[in-house]
Parts: sequence; C-alpha cells; structure tokens
Amino acid sequence: MSAEELRDEYPDSREAFSGDGFFRAEIGPSCAGMTVADALKKSCGFLIDRPCGGRGKCGKCAVFVLRGGSALFPGNFPENIPAGCEKVLACGEIVPPEGLTVFVPASKNLSARIDSVPEENALHNEGFDPEDTFLAVDVGTTTVESALAVKDDREPCGYRVIAGDTRLNPQKVHGADVISRIQYSKSSAGGRTGLEEMQSEIAAAVNGILAGFRQRFGDSCARKNVVVAGNTTMQHLFCGVSPEKMGVFPFTPAFTEMKIFSGEEMGIDTEKVTVLPSADAFIGADVVAGVFAENLTAGGGKKLFVDLGTNGEMVLASGGVLAACSTAAGPCFEGANISCGTGGVPGAVSRVTENGGKYLFSTVADAEPKGICGSGLIDVAAILVKNGTIDETGRVEETFELRGTWTGRDGNVIAEDKDSGVSLTQKDVRELQLAKAAVRAGMEVLLESENLAPEDVDAVLVAGGLGKYINAGNAATVGIFPGILAQKVVPVGNASLKGALLAGASDKNAEAMAETAGKIKAFSLGGKPEFMEKYVEYMMFE
Repeated sequence: MSAEELRDEYPDSREAFSGDGFFRAEIGPSCAGMTVADALKKSCGFLIDRPCGGRGKCGKCAVFVLRGGSALFPGNFPENIPAGCEKVLACGEIVPPEGLTVFVPASKNLSARIDSVPEENALHNEGFDPEDTFLAVDVGTTTVESALAVKDDREPCGYRVIAGDTRLNPQKVHGADVISRIQYSKSSAGGRTGLEEMQSEIAAAVNGILAGFRQRFGDSCARKNVVVAGNTTMQHLFCGVSPEKMGVFPFTPAFTEMKIFSGEEMGIDTEKVTVLPSADAFIGADVVAGVFAENLTAGGGKKLFVDLGTNGEMVLASGGVLAACSTAAGPCFEGANISCGTGGVPGAVSRVTENGGKYLFSTVADAEPKGICGSGLIDVAAILVKNGTIDETGRVEETFELRGTWTGRDGNVIAEDKDSGVSLTQKDVRELQLAKAAVRAGMEVLLESENLAPEDVDAVLVAGGLGKYINAGNAATVGIFPGILAQKVVPVGNASLKGALLAGASDKNAEAMAETAGKIKAFSLGGKPEFMEKYVEYMMFE
C-alpha cells in the first residue's frame, strides 16, 4: 500500500514510505498508554506480526522508535536509520504521553497490510456473468486464500475459477497458533472482546477480497454466496462463536455442523455466507472439504490425506473407513516461530536446491524475497542434513545464510548471487524437529490403528500450504515421511479451497460434505503412549 493510499484510508495519521526499507508512522498523544503495535493498528492500519501472541518471546515485532519529535531522513534505508532510533518490541513498548515516531521494516515485519497481491496464474476470466459468481475462502491460521468462481456445467467440477487472492490472516497479530487465538478471544479491551475483534478482522479481510474482485470484474461479483472452510477454531472465530472450550480438555467445539448466515449477520457484503462442516475439534472443515474434494474413498485402496499446517491433520481411507487424528505440529510449517519465516504469500522462498555447493531458490509469484515458507524450510534443512551441516541430533554449528541464484517459475534467472535475506538458526532447526517428529509419530500411530504399515499405503495426498510446493524426497530426508512413502506422495495443493469451490458450485456437494464429516472417526493421540515414544524417536535426523 502506497503512502498516498494510506493517507486516503487513514486521514488522521501522518505516515510516509521511507526509502526502500521502512514505513514511518507518527503516533500521536491520543494513543498514549497503548502498545506500539496496537497504536500502529489504530492510527495507520498496520498489522504487526506477533507470532508469540504479544508475549515478547519471538522478537518478530521489532520496530525502531524515535522519541522527542520527527526525524530528518537520510537517503538510504535500511542501512541508514535516523540517529537516536531505538529498537524495541512493538508488543511491549508503550506509547508515551507525547507520542513518538515509529519506523516499521516494510519487507519483514509489516506482515499483513490492508492490501494483498492476487495470484492469477492458470485462470479463466473471459466470457462470464459476474452475477453468477461466488467466492470460496480457505481461512487458514496463517493465510487466507480465496477464489472467485463462476458456476459452469461444462466443467467436470461444476465451476470455473476466475481469479484468486492470497493474503495473511489479520488475526495472526494475536498469535501464530490456535491456542494463542483462543486465549486472546477471552480478553477484553476498548469495550469489546478479543472474540469480537477477531471476527471483525476476518470479516474485514473477506470484504477487502470482495472489494478487490468487484473493482476488477464488476460490482455484482459474489453478491449471492461466500463459502468458507477453515480449521475448527478458525470457523468459530469467523462466526463469532467462542472457541474457549476447545482450549481445555476435553476440547469440545461449540458446533461442527454446517451453518448458513446472512451476509448482514456476519458483517460481510454478500447475501449468504456458508460455513462448511467440521468433524470434531481438531479435524476441521478444511480437512473435511479436502477429503471430499479429493474423493478419498473412491477406487478403493489405502490412501492417506495429510494437511500440513499449524496442526498436522491426517485422514486414512481404508476399507471404506475414514480414520483420523491431529497432531500439534506447531506453526513452523506455515513459517511462524521461524526467524525468517512467513506464510506461503508472494515473496516467500518456497523452493531451494543445491548443486556443487551453489544454491538456487525460487519465491512464490516470483516476488522479491521476504522470508521463507514451510516448503523452503524443509528444502534447506534437507540440504544441510545431507551435507552434514545439521547432525543427527539437529545441532548446527553456525547460522546458515541463503545466497544464490534466484530463479522464476519458468526456470529463468531473475538474479545471480542474490542475498535472499533468509537465514536458518539453531532455534529454527529445533522448531522443525518438534514439528516433523509430531507428524511422523502421528502418521504411524494412525496407520497402526488400522493395522497398516507405511508400505501398505497406496498414496499420500499432501494438502495445505505445503501441498503446493513440497519436495517429497526432502520431506523424507528430514523425517516427515518414512522413505518408502516419499515416492507415493501426491501434492494436491489447497484441497480445502477446492472443497469450498465444489460446495459453492452445488448445494448437493455441500450436503454431501456434511455426510463426509459424519463418516470421519477421529481419535486423540493424547491417550496413546506409543505416540510419545515415536515422537521422541523421530526428533532425530537419520
């Protein structure tokens, strides 16, 4: 968002884009007593990334402040910041009575602004009536991915995608994982609860998506229906229903059934909002929609559906049975709790290879590097495991800095000897170890529950953010999958969004999805001692 656009949207604030690296915001006395993060949101609309939930632990909300008046700006940023600036954490620093000037690193810490970068590869936007369109939305813990589609009986799936949009979930500022969001939902400030605030944030994000599509394709776009899928916590927050009971044993959701609201009820600019069904507290509508979209039980055989995100949800189809479990992988697969991590948004380093000691990397949408997402993290870790930089215990001697050839989606070279700005620290490796051990252990316990071994599985369908870019061989190298399953991995991309599209194209599909949710039999890994044994075992790198 440009300085001019910011001024139009927030006329009471004073801000400017300073050079290549920082946004400048003047925080006035009216924000005294607030944290810098909250003041930036109120005065400028900046949403500062706080993966730790504002507890001052992750350091990702670091900004520079200048006390006692405005600065004269030197020409080069970020190399030259105004003299007298102090680095602080936006989550804990309090705005003084006189206000202060804040410099927000644009490329790294300004993680979710009002704008977004739409992805439009392989789309079909000719010859359609905007009045026949609907919006499908996958509300992820980290990202919100959506697609504008038109019903089309000529297509086997019953719809045709017109355009897409991917942006960070604005609720991310309240914490990277669902537990942080649940905790925040119980808070209260400024006359409203955290639950009300987060519902308003996600509704505003959807309205922003709708506004963008209507500006491009006509004001009548998606006026009839918006279809939403997400994990069970995200579904509750979207609906403004308290998820509090899912934060404590026995983890009981307030609802799992499909819900239909008017747009007015939800604060969303459309006639109807369809919220798809979940199976239980940990097997959400995103997984149900994905299982339905991929028709997991069709054709027989033994298929494993794995959604690798903040939680590692898994559904096993075998003999007509849909068995499922979820493991707390943590948010590292979505870039959170990683020093240079980000979601799968434009600019995220998504693929990394090594040849003769030289590195090649690519980014989502070929955008300027601004962090690393889960698939890129797995690639880097696999390379470092293979060359011995990371030993079997996960120990790494020194921080790894990614520099090399930046290539585009078509294989063209965008830049040689490019500093990606991405590094991998010891803490990052430990976060990956926790996540990959949880997924691997959960996967094996799920298979054993149906008396199966990895070699019995016919296909592994990998969904979620990693489903677009994952390198199965590298995932096996770091230990997410047993080696024998690597050759059976089928990346299916955002299966949740596919399911939402199918539900938007046909009411019958939405009803059938509710039946699918009822067939999934989930069990808790918490009561399985073998899970903890495997979890400890798979913490190591082989």
